[in-house]
Amino acid sequence: MKGQAILREGCCVRRWPPRHRGHSLVEVLVALAVMAIGALGASATLLAARRAAHHAMLMSEAVQLAARAGEAMRTNGGYHVVTDAANPYLQLDYDAVADGPPAAPPDCSDDPCDQAGLAAADLASLRRALFDHYPLARIKICRDGAPWDGTAMRWDCDGAATAPVFVKIGWRERLEARDDRVSPASGAPLLLAIPVADGSTGTAP
Repeated sequence: MKGQAILREGCCVRRWPPRHRGHSLVEVLVALAVMAIGALGASATLLAARRAAHHAMLMSEAVQLAARAGEAMRTNGGYHVVTDAANPYLQLDYDAVADGPPAAPPDCSDDPCDQAGLAAADLASLRRALFDHYPLARIKICRDGAPWDGTAMRWDCDGAATAPVFVKIGWRERLEARDDRVSPASGAPLLLAIPVADGSTGTAP
């Protein structure tokens, strides 16, 4: 029996309870290292998921902004019958970095604007929305028969008379651009090109 004296070959031997062996320092360090690696992996996954969600949100808002531009062009319908050179919507090429903060849009609610004033208000509102919600962004409205060059979408527009009207939007992520605030015109990808009017909208110069 444990803790009791027993007689073995004429000798009294006391048997004590066994001692419990603890963890060594090496085992503890290995366990901590495994936990740290797991935590880093989980953090990286969470960060990637947050970036993906943020990018998806920007893409969704860009689609809405392009639709808003197309609706503004259709609402101010007088420009459907002018030359492209006289259509202010087709002259929009705003780079938030190169051009800086846009002016406040005119207020056409209390003092109704004429056709040109309404177009100026629409375009100023588009610039402001881009500047406020997108990092290092650019927006362009133009006619383009081939927005895709086979490898990527392009900012340049061919301006063909029968080409559809596209709203093109792109931006650079702030982490990608770091602190240099490189202009999107200097290499930011064109991320979205949405047709908002067919080739019958307006006439070529």
